[in-house]
Amino acid sequence: MANIRAKRREEFRLQLSGAPAPEPAAAWHDSRLAARLPARARRPLRFHEPGKFVQMGDRLRMKAQLEKLQNEISQIARKTGISSATKLALLAADTPDCDRVPDIEWWDSVILMTAEERQARRAAGAADAADAADVDACHLGAADIVDNLNLAAITNLVEHPQQLRPPTEPLKPTYMPVFLTKKERKKLRRQSRREAWKEEQEKVRLGLEAPPEPKLRISNLMRALGTEAVQDPTAIEAKVREQIARRQKTHLEANKARALTKDQKREKVDRKIREDTSIGVHVAVYRVKDLFECASAKFKVEANAQQLHMTGSVVLHRGCCVVVVEGGPRQHAKYKRLMLHRIKWEEDLIKDTDGNEVPNTCSLVWEGTVKQRAFGDIKFKVMPTEKQAREHFQKHRVEQYWDLAYSGAVLAPAQEP
Repeated sequence: MANIRAKRREEFRLQLSGAPAPEPAAAWHDSRLAARLPARARRPLRFHEPGKFVQMGDRLRMKAQLEKLQNEISQIARKTGISSATKLALLAADTPDCDRVPDIEWWDSVILMTAEERQARRAAGAADAADAADVDACHLGAADIVDNLNLAAITNLVEHPQQLRPPTEPLKPTYMPVFLTKKERKKLRRQSRREAWKEEQEKVRLGLEAPPEPKLRISNLMRALGTEAVQDPTAIEAKVREQIARRQKTHLEANKARALTKDQKREKVDRKIREDTSIGVHVAVYRVKDLFECASAKFKVEANAQQLHMTGSVVLHRGCCVVVVEGGPRQHAKYKRLMLHRIKWEEDLIKDTDGNEVPNTCSLVWEGTVKQRAFGDIKFKVMPTEKQAREHFQKHRVEQYWDLAYSGAVLAPAQEP
């Protein structure tokens, strides 16, 4: 501590005397070298030479003119047949047909011989047919290929394919739709309304539109008008009530204009009810003890299926009535509630095989998903015998529905206590 205080006193004396404090010498510092601070070199302004961009434009125009001239020369060469490559260029299509696979590529069609050249060559080589009889079987394929080739067309030149220009119109970018949350939609609506309000205020400030009249009510009458309300209160109150009535009338007319017509309402309800069943169809099979005497239940079964746009069939058979419905999952949820809860089947009394009165019942036999629908609009079919009922389902290739429902009806009395 004493050394530190002595050092500080020495530094203080040097400061008072005005002499610079000695800097500690570093071990790696060479005092013989002059230290230079890093400085950034100033960059002078560089101006373009006069006529530089004019030369660039002339060069581009000359290049475009040269390309145009080359295209004209190549077209003339194709028409007159001067160039040997013109034959290949004529065979190349201007626009490639990606959907059709050609029988032979255009670069091979020149090398292969035509039918007339092949016949002439075969006629010329018929004299040498005896010498070719001893050719090995493994060389027959190569000989056939050589016979079909036009060797005079094969040269040591390399044919470059025709280069097609890229499409002038750029491809339209595809954007993935963004789904906003409820909070984000409210925020966006609030911002858009505020922007519209600011725009209206700006138009009023610039004098482009007249300022809107104040929204008067009985509660803010004195605060909004001030001295005018005191001078003639009766006239001001009548004016305020007239404005209130006019606002209410405008509001009711706007609601009436936005209201849907009967056809639009019906279409909206149908659009909500209908479901897409192209991927799969949901099927439900219900078994009812007796539907012959239950008129109200029959009407509900048919009417609800039509309202929900469901397809299916109802087979009426003594002791086992089968209801098959086809549709979407939401449609089945509504129809299932109708069949198992809304219709009070136990309130209808029916007669069993012994003649005793028992309550009617309805049970869900099976529900699942199939690939396609088997029935049209729902209809009632009366089948006196079990064979006719099974044939009706077999005609639609769903006889398993009847087998499952009828077997449950036969085994149900045996399972009861």
